[in-house]
Amino acid sequence: MGLGRFKFEGFDVLSYLQSRHIPYKTSGKNISAGWVGINCLFCIDGSNHLGINLTAKTFSCFRCGETGNAIKLIQTIEGISSVKAAFEVMEQYNGEIFTPKKTHYRSKLIFPIGTSKNFYANQMSFLEKRRFDPDSAIKKFDLYSVGPIGDFKHRLIFPIYINNRVVAYVGRDVTGQAEIPYKNSPEELSIKPVKSCLYNIDSVYRNTAIIVEGIFDAWRLGDGAIATFGTQYTHEQIRLLKGMKRIFVMYDADASEQANKLAHDASAIVPNVEILTLSEGDPDNLSERDVFALRKDLGL
Repeated sequence: MGLGRFKFEGFDVLSYLQSRHIPYKTSGKNISAGWVGINCLFCIDGSNHLGINLTAKTFSCFRCGETGNAIKLIQTIEGISSVKAAFEVMEQYNGEIFTPKKTHYRSKLIFPIGTSKNFYANQMSFLEKRRFDPDSAIKKFDLYSVGPIGDFKHRLIFPIYINNRVVAYVGRDVTGQAEIPYKNSPEELSIKPVKSCLYNIDSVYRNTAIIVEGIFDAWRLGDGAIATFGTQYTHEQIRLLKGMKRIFVMYDADASEQANKLAHDASAIVPNVEILTLSEGDPDNLSERDVFALRKDLGL
C-alpha cells in the first residue's frame, strides 16, 4: 500500500515519541494548540522549537526552518534512509491505542569472515609505524585481525564500545592498497550504526572529553578522547554527549570550520565547550611530551 492520506492521518505521534523515549510537550512555551513540541533534531536546540502538527502529521522548526512530514521525521529519529522502512515503522503506530508490533533488533554483533586474534606481521608493523606499541594497543583497545579473505581482508578491526558492549566496528586496511582505508561494519550486522557512536566514549571520566576526528587521534590523546569517525558528525553522536560538563573540540588543523560547527551544536547540551586548534597536522602527530602537557593543562 502506498503512502496514502489515510495512513498519515492514523499515525499516533505521541505514542511513537513515547516509545522512542523522546521528551515532548503539548502545551507551554513555544507550543501552539494542536501541536506537540520536541527539541529540534536538526539544529540541536534546547527549548522545543520543533513543532509537530498532530492533525497534518507535518513538522517545522521555527529556529532553523527545517520542515517535513511524518516519514522524514521517522527517518531522522530512526537513522534510516529507506522510505519503505520508515513507512513500516509508522504503520506500527496507526491508531489511538499504543500497540506497536514487536520489533526485532540485532542482539549480537556479527564480525567479518576471517576475524581472529591471530595478528599478521604487516598488521603489527602498521601499528609500529603509527608509533604505537602493538601488544599494548591490541590489549587496551581489544583489536582483532582479518587475514587475506573476505570483505575486510588485510584489516585491523577496531571494536566500538558503548556502555561496555561492542555495538559496531571499523576495519582499517594495513596494506595501503585498499580503495577505502576505513570500512565500517554493515548496519545490518551491527547493533548500532557506526555514525551513531562515538569511539572510546567509555573511557570518559569526570564528565570531560576531547572530541577528535579519528581513531588514532583518540589513541594518541588517551582516555577521555573520543572520535566522531571524520568531520561529518551526526545528531545521534551529539546526543551521546548529554551529561558531559565540559568538552574540548580538537579536529585536524585543516578542519576549523567543522570544529566550529560541532562546538556550536554541542554547546546546546554541554555547559562548557572549547575549541583547541593545531597549527598543523592532527592530534595523532603530537609527541608524547606534547600530549602529557596537553592533558595536564586540561586536567585530564
